[in-house]
Amino acid sequence: MEVIDGALVTVEPEYRQIISSHGWRMIPRSQLLAAKRQIMKTDYAMKLAISNPQSFQDAVTTAGILGVDLTEGKRQGWLVPRDGRIAFQIGYKGIEAIHQRLGVISRLVVRTVHENDQFSWSGDDQEKPDHNAGDWFNESARGEVVGAYSITYFPDGTLQVMSESVEAIYRDHRDKSDSWKNEKARRYSPWMNHPKAMIEKTMAQIAAKQWPAATHEPEKASEVLERLHQTETDDYSVYKGTDALMVNELHAFMLASDALGVYLLHKQAKDEEEIMAWHWWPATPKGLKGACRDNCEALKSAGQELYSCILNAIDAEEAFRLAECIDSATAETKRMLAADIGEAKTATIKALLKQVAG
Repeated sequence: MEVIDGALVTVEPEYRQIISSHGWRMIPRSQLLAAKRQIMKTDYAMKLAISNPQSFQDAVTTAGILGVDLTEGKRQGWLVPRDGRIAFQIGYKGIEAIHQRLGVISRLVVRTVHENDQFSWSGDDQEKPDHNAGDWFNESARGEVVGAYSITYFPDGTLQVMSESVEAIYRDHRDKSDSWKNEKARRYSPWMNHPKAMIEKTMAQIAAKQWPAATHEPEKASEVLERLHQTETDDYSVYKGTDALMVNELHAFMLASDALGVYLLHKQAKDEEEIMAWHWWPATPKGLKGACRDNCEALKSAGQELYSCILNAIDAEEAFRLAECIDSATAETKRMLAADIGEAKTATIKALLKQVAG
């Protein structure tokens, strides 16, 4: 406990500064105590925090940057063992809280659907599902989880509904996570110990990819959302470069499905042949090289359309159209766009996006 207490004493000044600079309304001492309680829940977590106190401190500061409440009952975030260290794990309520503060959403509801539930939905993303679980408090009577859905309420009064089968969630998320793929460490994986919470969190992540960009305090929003993305991908080798080596900027944009970034990288390249050679991952089988090139060309084409859409929206001063066009762009892409179109058009973009925020 001396090592854990010492790590918290060391990180406390930085944590307080983070909370203050972001304006998060949390009591630092209470949050640090909550972090300590989380680590004390298992001997394994305590051993990792003692052997690697820096990872424990980094997880705490990440929670501070995101403004996530570590109080157990809040279900916003957890400090979990991962790859011989302590890592921060976002919860679905944390995703909701972050985007609420940024003014993106008003409320997020995520529910799991069990095999014995009565569930019907037309597929219209503006229409709420009809979900009756019978006895909501009897998990065993409801049977196994078969899927999940989310209802997002936006500040303008509209809503958005999304759903996903549990098979797809397991296939595309659980089965690709390092904590699950490592059979020796699987028993410590949150997918093993808290499957329902992980399904809910994943459903929230799927929904969040369709939300509009944050326009309230864009600099702060960019820092927070980039850190959130880092925590969401921290358990996946494909993003860390251990299973698939990322060797150039093009791969980064392709991984993020950032079509505008792919187009701007090609547009601003001095050597088109060099960019063409970037299409493939190292050791890509010959039979897949064509598919990799086609995927890149499809993203480039979509990015060109987005670029034209942005320029047209600027000329017509169509704020909402502009917000939709720039919605999926990463922070690096926005920097590239500003360099490409110049200061005057960039200033117009900022002014129009402020109208959407207002």
